[in-house]
Amino acid sequence: MNSIVMWMLKTSYYAVWIVLPIVVLRLLLRRWPKWVFPILWGMVGLRLLLPLSIESPLSLIPRFPIAKLETPRGDHVMLLSILGIVWIIGASAMLLYGLISFLILRRKLGTAIREHDNIYCSEFVNSPFILGIIRPRIYLPFCLSGDNAAYVISHEKAHIKRKDHWWKPIGYGILCLYWFHPVVWIAYLFLCRDIELACDEYVVQNMTVLERAAYSQVLLLCAANRSLISICPLSFGSGGIGRRIRSVLSFRKTGRWVWFAVPVLTVIIGFCFMTVPESPKPHSYPDVTSEEQLYGTWTLDRIDYRTHEDEEIQTLKGNQIDLRLHLKFEPDGVVFFLTERNCHETIGVYQVSDNVVTIHGKDHQGTKTKLHMITAIYNTEDDTLRIPVESLCTEYFSRSSEPSLFQSASAAVQGNR
Repeated sequence: MNSIVMWMLKTSYYAVWIVLPIVVLRLLLRRWPKWVFPILWGMVGLRLLLPLSIESPLSLIPRFPIAKLETPRGDHVMLLSILGIVWIIGASAMLLYGLISFLILRRKLGTAIREHDNIYCSEFVNSPFILGIIRPRIYLPFCLSGDNAAYVISHEKAHIKRKDHWWKPIGYGILCLYWFHPVVWIAYLFLCRDIELACDEYVVQNMTVLERAAYSQVLLLCAANRSLISICPLSFGSGGIGRRIRSVLSFRKTGRWVWFAVPVLTVIIGFCFMTVPESPKPHSYPDVTSEEQLYGTWTLDRIDYRTHEDEEIQTLKGNQIDLRLHLKFEPDGVVFFLTERNCHETIGVYQVSDNVVTIHGKDHQGTKTKLHMITAIYNTEDDTLRIPVESLCTEYFSRSSEPSLFQSASAAVQGNR
């Protein structure tokens, strides 16, 4: 459950960065054909359903800001569990509302009279609509007749031909999943409006000016008779009547350029807003510049220490040390710190100059990352490195019963090559 909630949070964040550009384009490209925008909202729906995020160097989306929730800490697990329960309750309520509304509406339409084909009339219908997914039916009020009914039927048949009675329920299903996200509600609202605008455009493209004016009058009539209680999946009188009438009256056919511009636009949106930034690349490790090469595996040989500055130096041999430290130097300048006790691996880079070895590394311990630099003296005579213990083994010696013993200690690392 926690992984699903984490995926929902990430996808919700990324959805903002594709919905907002489409809303802006919708305002800027008012003269573009209206069928373009349902396609763009379809891209939003696809992004909301994608189980994986695709990385791209062209992505314009900022990185997910709360990656810390992915760490398996107790408080994070509890938070994700609570969010998961709240999400299930909200999604279930939305689905239940949609199902009950559908069943109530279908029960009311049980007395509808079939006119012909899939067209029905009912006294409970105030605004024409389509109901059904596999076998969609067109429902009309009894008050519609003649040319008005012909305009409405043309509109509803256009919905069926364009499969709008599929896309709107799919959109509602996605809305149920993201019921908590205001941006997804905005996207669903615009999807419903753009579906109606695109359908109007499809119907009036071959009409005369007078026919488009009559079609607009039918829109006003159905909007005036529309009930706020009925739940109509695809209602003729819905979707922003004022905007639809203006669009119908000002309709102009577009040129062939749109068939080139739309694919280009979708590709740009896909690469820039449906993808996520690439993960950080590993650090580029420098080459060793010294003639002294440290290739091979080095193990901890002994630790020299003293408890106080005025005491003699004491020595712990490798077989007396409850720590097995290995340093593996690679020819390309990479060094691996391997500790059997702590079972973790640290990767760093090293450079050698005048028998001084400088190691830069990152130590990953649980959720923390520590940056450290170690400076060691390389002795070519006995083939050892002298490394301060507090730099090399801080975690181990900080757990010792007498950590002060090693505050002024150093370790000899013997090379095995």
